[in-house]
Amino acid sequence: MKKVMKRNVLFVIATVLVLSLSVGFASAYFSDHDAAQGTATIHMGGQSSIVEKVDKDSKSVQIKNTGDTEIVVRVAIYGPTDMKISADENYWKEMKGFYYYKYALQPGESGITVAGTLVAETTYPAGTDLGSQYEIVVVQECEQAHYDENNKLVDMDEWFTDRTDNGGEGE
Repeated sequence: MKKVMKRNVLFVIATVLVLSLSVGFASAYFSDHDAAQGTATIHMGGQSSIVEKVDKDSKSVQIKNTGDTEIVVRVAIYGPTDMKISADENYWKEMKGFYYYKYALQPGESGITVAGTLVAETTYPAGTDLGSQYEIVVVQECEQAHYDENNKLVDMDEWFTDRTDNGGEGE
């Protein structure tokens, strides 16, 4: 019985020694680091900003290309259930809950024309005080413009397809 006990104690001691040696190597491996040096500018496509004009019961929305490449944009507008969105069909196309601007915006271009503006508005009975509870939320996305082999802007059905719920396939 003493031999078995002595062998077990030696086994435990050997195991503890092996583990204690490997902990040092593992901690050195996982704690080693080296600071990166230098900088690089990465262009991930276009950049845009929202230009909004707000009054008592409406918000007009225009998108400005703030990047250095041509972009296409789409806008979703959320607000009260009775909200009406008016968009000039010469400039905007509504599809799958988004309004797509039909043309590519050049760098620095904002398309700030009355016709190119989306307007979301709502009306309430006279005397209704909305206070700070009234909001119209605008979400916009942009992507670098893509052209087909005939130098024609790719159809908007193909814009942003990797970000839609069903891969852009029908409704």
